[in-house]
Amino acid sequence: MQYHFAAEIPESLADEVRQTIDRVRASSAPEEHSKEGADLVLRLTEACLDSYFLKPVRALEVGFVAEKATTVGVNAANRAIGLFVRRITGGLSGDQVLKLADLLEGMLFVRPDS
Repeated sequence: MQYHFAAEIPESLADEVRQTIDRVRASSAPEEHSKEGADLVLRLTEACLDSYFLKPVRALEVGFVAEKATTVGVNAANRAIGLFVRRITGGLSGDQVLKLADLLEGMLFVRPDS
């Protein structure tokens, strides 16, 4: 059995993930979608960090200072991750972009009770 700890993302972002996967798989040159894949990974990272950190801090009403500190930390994490993602995805081969599409598809699912 494989367990997952999921993060909520907007439906519009989920739609974009599906559309990007379809475009990559339909492309005769998937490597041309490397930047698009990187941009999508960064938007997913931002949404997931928001879901994991900012949403709970707001829901727990721990106060302005804690919320602000969490926001600063999440923003710093997003910037650092962005540098890393752009560096590693800049020269992905077509096979690697297709693998990225597979990985994204494997992480995207609808919560059964929603």
